Amino acid sequence: MDLANFALQDFQSGRIVDALTFIGVIIAIWLALRVANMTGENPESNLITKIVSSAFGLTVMAGTFQSFGFASNTWITFARRLTEIGPENTGDPIGAQAFIDYVGTTEATGMPTPLGITFCVIITIMILSLIWVPRKSGKNMTEFQIISQFNSFLISNALYLMVFTFLLFMAYGGVYRMYQDGATIVGKILGTLFSVIVVYFNCLTLGFLYSQQAAAAYNLSQLENLSEGGQAFVDFFGGGSLDAFSLIPADPLAVIFFIVVLISLILPIWTAPAPKE
Repeated sequence: MDLANFALQDFQSGRIVDALTFIGVIIAIWLALRVANMTGENPESNLITKIVSSAFGLTVMAGTFQSFGFASNTWITFARRLTEIGPENTGDPIGAQAFIDYVGTTEATGMPTPLGITFCVIITIMILSLIWVPRKSGKNMTEFQIISQFNSFLISNALYLMVFTFLLFMAYGGVYRMYQDGATIVGKILGTLFSVIVVYFNCLTLGFLYSQQAAAAYNLSQLENLSEGGQAFVDFFGGGSLDAFSLIPADPLAVIFFIVVLISLILPIWTAPAPKE
């Protein structure tokens, strides 16, 4: 029973590592697609630029293929350990045997699952196509291109917002520890600086979001033929602007939110007691 529990704990730890790796893989793939798209769209991209961009994309996909193989081995290793222990010696013999049957092998492999291989092949084709397939040249962007570019920005902005939200979570964790265990003057100053910087980066991310929304609306407003959806987008943002960036959020509720966040971070820091002996 103890061996089965240890095997399960190792499997769960491996799954956590695989999940974190998958997050990194998705970010790397997104970056490779962005580089490929920018290379393909740039009329000044030469042969060397395209080769370097292709090499970067292929390297990312090779790492993705390898990480998927490692993830497959996490399942295979657990299935092999259950086989060695014996399903009848676990707390759930039926479930253990079903897991072994589902995995289907106990031999280590360097290959991902068929679905993982298909995913890698499709993304690789997309990257190379964005770089090497000729595109129609045009002086002005179309409505579709403007919206596509704006959607790409939304993805990157969401990744930054996710990171800075996590840092905000860390800031609250540090403030809670200070309030519970006490803090020195130096600790309070550093905690305050960290909190202010985290809020600053969150405001910066929202500032970029609002400015890109306004810029997309302005670019759409310059088109002669605009769809109803595009016109509604322009109307919603009042025609847009190319100079709309500001650290102060355009939404009053966002301003109130960050003021509350700052107060809830800084106030506990400076009301925290002295460090406990």
